[in-house]
Amino acid sequence: MVLGTVPYMSPEQVRGEALDARSDIFSFGCVLYESLTGKGAFTRPSMAETMAAILKDEAPSLVGTGGKLTSEWNELIKRCLEKDPNQRFQSSDELVSTLKAMSASSRSGIPASTTSRRIHPITWIAVALFIGLAVLAWWQPWRSTRNSQPQQRLISSFPGSHREASFSPDHSMVAFISDAGGLPQVWVKNLAQGDPIQITTGEFAARRPRWSPRNDQIIFSSGGSIWFVPTLGGKPNKLIEDGRNPNWSWDGSSLVYERDDEIWTAKADGSEQHKVEGVVIPDILLADRMPAFSPDGSLIAYFQCTKGPIGDIWVIPSAGGQPRQLTFDDHFGGTPVWTSDGRSVVFSSLRGGSRTLWKVAAAGGKPEPVLVSPGEDTDPELSRDDTELIYTNTRNNFVLTLWNPVTNQTTELVEARYDLTDPSFSPKGDKISFFLNENDGGIQIRSIDTTGGSPIQVTRGKERNIHPRWSPDGLSLYYYQIYPSYSFRKISASGGQSSEIAEGWTWGSHNAAQVDPQGKLIAYVRQEKDGPPTTMIREIETGKETIFKSLFRDPQWSKDGKMILGTDLTTGSAPAQRTISVCAVETRSCRQITRGRIPRWSSDGSQIYFLRDSKSGSGKELWSISAEGVNERLIGVLQFHPIGLFYDVSPKKRNRVCTIQSRQVRVVAC
Repeated sequence: MVLGTVPYMSPEQVRGEALDARSDIFSFGCVLYESLTGKGAFTRPSMAETMAAILKDEAPSLVGTGGKLTSEWNELIKRCLEKDPNQRFQSSDELVSTLKAMSASSRSGIPASTTSRRIHPITWIAVALFIGLAVLAWWQPWRSTRNSQPQQRLISSFPGSHREASFSPDHSMVAFISDAGGLPQVWVKNLAQGDPIQITTGEFAARRPRWSPRNDQIIFSSGGSIWFVPTLGGKPNKLIEDGRNPNWSWDGSSLVYERDDEIWTAKADGSEQHKVEGVVIPDILLADRMPAFSPDGSLIAYFQCTKGPIGDIWVIPSAGGQPRQLTFDDHFGGTPVWTSDGRSVVFSSLRGGSRTLWKVAAAGGKPEPVLVSPGEDTDPELSRDDTELIYTNTRNNFVLTLWNPVTNQTTELVEARYDLTDPSFSPKGDKISFFLNENDGGIQIRSIDTTGGSPIQVTRGKERNIHPRWSPDGLSLYYYQIYPSYSFRKISASGGQSSEIAEGWTWGSHNAAQVDPQGKLIAYVRQEKDGPPTTMIREIETGKETIFKSLFRDPQWSKDGKMILGTDLTTGSAPAQRTISVCAVETRSCRQITRGRIPRWSSDGSQIYFLRDSKSGSGKELWSISAEGVNERLIGVLQFHPIGLFYDVSPKKRNRVCTIQSRQVRVVAC
């Protein structure tokens, strides 16, 4: 916990570090400086600017400011205000000795407005009062326990999986999402007693309930819109047509929320909707921003993904403007929440080797751990007085699952605690490649035999390599590298030295690259900022590129290389409006097959597999249809990785499907 009045805080206090007497000496220097000059040493127009000045700026010199102060006074205050505690007076005894020596010296000056060569009595009173208050604060009970572990208790011991909790204004109740009734909906619970109560029902899953600071309603998102419902249940009403992940301002007068790739604000009644200008739009948004107002409403904290779903915490003025980066983790994280004084942001991050809760000063600085936990801790929410923290603790097991739709048998090939993503069958169907997050922060390509056994690590070193795809002969793998360089690369399936195919390519800007059966061409989706997706054809040998088709995603070569299958966006960008199309490579002529997305060819090219949204909100429906567009049928429901719809169909005759499922057990802790 960080306590204090901002203009008089030491740098280590601003950063939330451990304090000792030297912090009080810095604060004494601030008071003395203001007593002698009438101005605060680091006072700025806003709290955030003041904190930044304490961390980075030097106090203006007292010499030459109009008073008759000698360099001795300037040096004394300068030493009190050193950023490094080791450079300050190390004790009050040392400081008092210096003051006594200066008092005995006739060379010590005081402001011209003072009529005595002694320090003015008002100054001594101010200093004495400050030191008395500092000592009193130092010996408050919180000092003796500030480094001890917080008391924790399990809140959700009832059935179902629970997440995204939000305190009522008096923090006696919480609203949260639970799937105990099947489809995820909004529930509320009195923290002191009683069972939870489900307060919403609906056709679509609910997300991110936030209790109104005015205690009159709970907002949540569902079906691409933002809704509100009375705190103890009733008929939900639509508040904003297009939006998700809403959050209240601290006075309950405004909302901040996400719309597509952007951050928007609105009045509490949904009126006066405005886009927050200045938010950087990534090539592909693969992680929610979860925006949150600062207590005074001047700033919005949010998660900015940069390379797929990984990124950092940023802040931006709520009226729009220049964003500012607070963390430099470049990792999985998000769900920021402000402390009540506006000085810190608490957030979830994998930065320490396990995903748990951290906090960072709003002015910037080194993040500090809030919890010491093996993970995975997300969805932090603080009570209004910062005395209670509620969060979701999840135990994720990512499972690479092989499913035979004919026999309905499943085989679990790989299980991992960290993200295991994007499976792809080899051309013979005997192996599956995927990428796996390592506990050292790296991301590596691996493969496994479909009969089981231990995975083979293909890439190594301090690298981040993602989204592998097999070469037509099954001897190599193509993949994207995001560290140490952005590139599209090729490596032997058994490992070794990789080679660069295309410089500067990212999964976001050059998406879903697929090599043709002859190994000569690459079909990929070029995604430029503020532009439509365009499928391109690139010659591997020459690098020459041509436009294949606009508004086309997920390109998949046919077995003979004469056709490309993909998701057609000409009918609409919403998932329910997208269609599957097949296009001739030579003529670029296309024909629509059916409604759906993310298609895959069957082994002989006679069938097309694709996905549709499930009304239950759980997983996605897997369908098949003939290449001529007839005999459509539902195959089953697949469960997917949280960040993407990754699956593949075996090229063997008895088609098998592989997908990444995430086994999650969520509990809410306080």
